[in-house]
Amino acid sequence: MKETISVSIDTCQFVLDIDAHDRLKSYLADISSELPQEDRETIRDVESRIAELLNEKLPSSMMVVSIDLVEHVIKIMGEPSCFKESDGGSTSTNERAEQRQNSNQNISQHKLYRSRTDRALAGVCGGLAKYCNCDSTIIRVITIALAIFGGSAILIYIIMWIIIPEENLQLKNK
Repeated sequence: MKETISVSIDTCQFVLDIDAHDRLKSYLADISSELPQEDRETIRDVESRIAELLNEKLPSSMMVVSIDLVEHVIKIMGEPSCFKESDGGSTSTNERAEQRQNSNQNISQHKLYRSRTDRALAGVCGGLAKYCNCDSTIIRVITIALAIFGGSAILIYIIMWIIIPEENLQLKNK
């Protein structure tokens, strides 16, 4: 039986086994040592991304995060040396974050699906919102405004309803 530790990563609660906790703590300390003292924003961004990746991979919040999952997250995030401040100072924090995001998109490409859970009619707006990582209410308001003022939104919605596949339950659980 392994010892577990409950931790908070970017306001999300996780239960990690002791090996996973030690590895993640070491990884974050290594990243912190590569950054200037005043750059706390990058550490917060890294913790936020780690929490997102863990939430994507865990089917339930009650599951224990293993060392294998932490290693997988570290592989996606990149080695601590990737976060090192460049000598010329030409690479900003935002540019590094964009480079990491581009590499993450190459690793895990997300696809557009109609939502099975966030739907008012056919799940098109809910699926678009999930794909764009924004609130579905915003997409619905834009769709209604375009339907009222432009008229073509209804036709586009129907075409998307036909073309976009519905989200599978297996995809939702991953």
